[in-house]
Amino acid sequence: MPLLGIGAQKPPARVVSAVPVVELEAMDFAFKVPATAPAGLVTIRLRNSGKSLHHAQLARMNPGQTLADFMQGLRKQIGSTNWREAEGGPTSAVGGQVLETQMILAPGTYAVWCWIRSADGSLHYMQGMYSKLEVTGRTTGKSVVPKGDVKVTLSDYDFTLSQAPVVGIQTWRIENTGPQSHEVTLFKLNPGKTALDVLKWYEDGQRLEPPARVVGGTSSIATGRAVSTKMDLGPGEYALLCFTPEHLKGTGKPHADMGMMKTIFVR
Repeated sequence: MPLLGIGAQKPPARVVSAVPVVELEAMDFAFKVPATAPAGLVTIRLRNSGKSLHHAQLARMNPGQTLADFMQGLRKQIGSTNWREAEGGPTSAVGGQVLETQMILAPGTYAVWCWIRSADGSLHYMQGMYSKLEVTGRTTGKSVVPKGDVKVTLSDYDFTLSQAPVVGIQTWRIENTGPQSHEVTLFKLNPGKTALDVLKWYEDGQRLEPPARVVGGTSSIATGRAVSTKMDLGPGEYALLCFTPEHLKGTGKPHADMGMMKTIFVR
């Protein structure tokens, strides 16, 4: 075995670069968003400082499109043609909660908004809850979403899990193989409550006591996209729901209304 001679230096330790964190803050009813973020794999961290339920939906806008144009199109319910792709983001954080999603951002200008429904029926972005984010630099072949411990596949209108989740901290890789955008929000159900109770509570503007606790997930991602998120699971019954509005059939109703919800048990 060769020895290091006098004055010889040990080879430098390999430095593992951390994934950049993009901090977002949700309030009632506005966002604090940094001016720029790096292209490539990033962690989007959403802190909900408000009292209402909020999420962060990201989408890269079309070239030359302004944020005002984007929001006007959104209000007219133009749907997915209003932007390039739904990119995802942390979903449905309650007041005081912090949620994270890892995703790959290409260079460009992104809209960030919340389309959760209030008790009065209005969507949060209609109350001014939107902003924009400039993504600079370039993506490389090293920009890869982690494989994760559990793969969750989204389709029309179902969730497929590669294996049963277990108690503890784990990474979920969430992929969309359906022909339209989908999301997944994971709730830990209160005793005696069901996924249908969660849907009714959500559509009613979250006026009453929640029937479940939000654990994490992702807001809408376009077909072919993947994101990852960490879940900290205790034993119990959980519900997965998709709240993305239906566009292919033109109803505008959450996909959960069309059966895109699933109950799982963690032991």
